[in-house]
Amino acid sequence: MKKLLCLSALIVYIFACCPSSATRPPTPVAEPPTAQPPTALPEPTDTPVPPTEAPTSTPAPTMLTDIPTYVVEIEDISVGSNVRFRATVTTEFPISVEQINALCEEIIGGLEPFNAAVVFVYDTRSITSSAFSIAKCEYAPNGVWVDARNVQTGDYSTHKFTYDYLPKVNDPQAALSERPTEQEYDLCQQWDELAFELLSKSDDGAAAENLAYEQVAEENGVSVQAVEDAVLKCEAWTWR
Repeated sequence: MKKLLCLSALIVYIFACCPSSATRPPTPVAEPPTAQPPTALPEPTDTPVPPTEAPTSTPAPTMLTDIPTYVVEIEDISVGSNVRFRATVTTEFPISVEQINALCEEIIGGLEPFNAAVVFVYDTRSITSSAFSIAKCEYAPNGVWVDARNVQTGDYSTHKFTYDYLPKVNDPQAALSERPTEQEYDLCQQWDELAFELLSKSDDGAAAENLAYEQVAEENGVSVQAVEDAVLKCEAWTWR
């Protein structure tokens, strides 16, 4: 009897300490993953994807509203299949480096297909038959003019801009005090045109230039010295 009671107590103890499957909390079952919505593709835009290769078109003009007004003459200086253009630009002074760059890009961007192009920038009181009086910019393969013969016309994949600015661009206020007056510039222009005409007909360059001084002085009612001084001032201004 005693053993039977002990066995009953043991059974009660086991049931109390070890709950049946009916009383155990169910083992959580992992729920299947919720299907994620597909990643939305980017909406198409009007903006073109930049090409991985270098573009073969001329640079797009930099449209700056503060580019000074200018007059440009385009000359074709091609040699055979080596298509080259030279632009002579007359604009106002002072002009900043940024304006010069934008002006050059605007002009070159409007040219027909070429191998190389150069822009000479003058101010309104410079003689355009002389060297540039403000700046020069070239657009050529590797930035080297002679390399134009090594590329196909219209292929700008290796083209670079190179710039040459005269000192007056970076010091305009000091330079303005040395700029020719309107009258001096007018005398210079007359002399330059007449001297060019006389030189084309004479083998004596010095005599042709002196004759030009005399004729310009007489036509304007000034001394020969005044014309010579004006021409010297214009020449000095060109390289200022």
